[in-house]
Amino acid sequence: MSKKVNILMSTYNGEKYICEQMDSLLAQDYENLEIHIRDDGSVDNTWNILQKYRRKFAEKVFLYKGNNVGYKRSFQWLMNHCDTADFYAFCDQDDYWYPEKISRAVNCLSGKDMKKPLLYMCNFFWCDENLSREHCNDAHLKYHSLEKYITLGDRNEFGFTQVFNKTALEKVRESRAFSVCSHDEIIYMYCKCNGDVIWDGMVCADYRRHGNNASRHELVGGTYITHLFWRVKTFLIESHRDEIYEKMNVFYRCFKSDLKPIERRIYKLYLGKKGRLRKMMYKGRYRDSWFDEVSIRILFLLGKV
Repeated sequence: MSKKVNILMSTYNGEKYICEQMDSLLAQDYENLEIHIRDDGSVDNTWNILQKYRRKFAEKVFLYKGNNVGYKRSFQWLMNHCDTADFYAFCDQDDYWYPEKISRAVNCLSGKDMKKPLLYMCNFFWCDENLSREHCNDAHLKYHSLEKYITLGDRNEFGFTQVFNKTALEKVRESRAFSVCSHDEIIYMYCKCNGDVIWDGMVCADYRRHGNNASRHELVGGTYITHLFWRVKTFLIESHRDEIYEKMNVFYRCFKSDLKPIERRIYKLYLGKKGRLRKMMYKGRYRDSWFDEVSIRILFLLGKV
């Protein structure tokens, strides 16, 4: 029998796009899956729409209604209360999945050591609110390291692309880090430090961007000009950098005992105020472009990151 996959979705006032997303989930070419949905206190028609899917697809769709606790706690609740499965997939309420998204992930993860926390992430298209494609994300072509991630240069851990194994879920689901860190950040950082992360170049989803889902990922999907303004705003004008670093500190404190000595040293160095010269002279790469590489090293020397 094929391995079981649980799709975990948190909804909130998603009536506008939820049907298109649900239809794409139910059209997956992978049979052994369940869709577990927690509604986070919607006040629109989302719950009624979901109930219709539940009645029609009772063997696959499972609903849970709760008070509004925010998406972080909502996803953590799902991780702790859904049925047991071999793999789990985070899902947003307003994107569109290609039929092979889950089967592709299972194929890429199968055959690996399931005792280790494993994470798979697919490629996707950035789209407007009508799902008209703008450009491909192509994170698999980029450089990924813990140093880069901690210094805010590797923000590609989109939850809707993630499929992870039971080991990863069990390691993080009770963590206090959910108080400040998002579900996709926690899973990515934990698997990055303690297991394996697979970056797949296959496009398996369309990421819908609209007024209600604007986030820090604007940096990833924007233009060179928006990137430049983001850098100036984040590092030189506002204290957004400190807010993000605090999340990294919370993660480090929660999972310190699970980290290898070298990773502990990396967290302590890059989350601390000391070591400017050491950070600037680091032999590896912090960024994908040379302009960004030079900029981050100057910021290290100035004590801005």
